[in-house]
Amino acid sequence: MIARRLPLELVLLVAVAACGASQRDRTIRVTATTLNAVTDGVTAYTLEREERVARSVEAGTVTPDEGKAQLAAHRKAIDTFWLQLVAAYRLLIAVSAFEDDKVPIGEVTRAASAVKAAWDALQKGSP
Repeated sequence: MIARRLPLELVLLVAVAACGASQRDRTIRVTATTLNAVTDGVTAYTLEREERVARSVEAGTVTPDEGKAQLAAHRKAIDTFWLQLVAAYRLLIAVSAFEDDKVPIGEVTRAASAVKAAWDALQKGSP
C-alpha cells in the first residue's frame, strides 16, 4: 500500500518561507521537486486503483461492466488532477524561463496548492 498523504503542506511552507537573495530559485527548486513527487505518487495510486478493480472483476465481486464503470469514474476524477498538475508545471516553466517578475513566483505556489487540493479531492472520492 502506498502512502496517500504526501507532505505537500510542509514543502509549500518551506517554499514560501524561504528567505534571502535566492528565495525565487529555492522556491522554483522546491516546487519542481514537490510536483515530481506528487506525479510519482499519483501514478502509483492510479496503478494500485486499477489493479484493485481488475482483481475485483477476476474474483467475481463486481461484474465486468461494473469494473469498467469504476475505472471510467476514476479516470474522470484523475483527469481533473492532471489538468491542475499540467497548469502548475507550465507556470513553473514560465517562472524558470524569465528572470524578471513577468510571472510572479506566488502564482507557482498557488498552482501547487491547487494540485494539492485536486489530490485531496481525488483521494476522498476513491474507496
